[in-house]
Amino acid sequence: MPKGIVIGAGISGLLAAKAISNAGWEVVVLDKDSLPDSPSPRKGTPQAVHAHMLLQAGLEAIEALYPGFQCELVSRGAVMANMTRDWHTMLQEGTLVRGDSTLDFISASRLLIEYILREQLAQNPRLTLKDCSRITNVELRSESPPIVYYSQDGKMRSIRDADLVIDASGRSSRCLQWLEAGGYEKVAVSTTTTRLGYASCLYHNLRLPRSDLG
Repeated sequence: MPKGIVIGAGISGLLAAKAISNAGWEVVVLDKDSLPDSPSPRKGTPQAVHAHMLLQAGLEAIEALYPGFQCELVSRGAVMANMTRDWHTMLQEGTLVRGDSTLDFISASRLLIEYILREQLAQNPRLTLKDCSRITNVELRSESPPIVYYSQDGKMRSIRDADLVIDASGRSSRCLQWLEAGGYEKVAVSTTTTRLGYASCLYHNLRLPRSDLG
């Protein structure tokens, strides 16, 4: 059975792990954080406490990999909504017109989304999730499998029989350095600045007149 290593247990890492597992692979997911056994914040995803939503295409893609995901989300408090009917959007140019459309989405915290994916991943005997596992190096070799080095419980460990390594570690990725150290051609990097930021605010027991809701 081929073996894959996924670095990072965020949403992209958990989806990548399930995708290659569905193809018959054994998969090990490594993450540097201590992963909570509840929908709770963790150090590696500080943005997770912001409001999140899954658009229709993303929801369908996750459901295809993790059947029952949507029902599980809703049963734990996630809310299905219509993008143009239920969502009040205010831009600098004004407020978007509201009305029915085919654009449905689900509103849930990223904390809950990741937790349910981890729960479902744990039910698959071909998938192993190792937290508190900080990657120290990935040694790429042209003639033999890559070696993934990581520290866990104060000890240095390695995985030497991987057929594939997927780096889903996000902004902390050192993939470019590993490729260069392995003798591969330097990868060109392009950067785009969006000049956007966002903030979330939670309101408790807020009661507004219906007219204020648009």
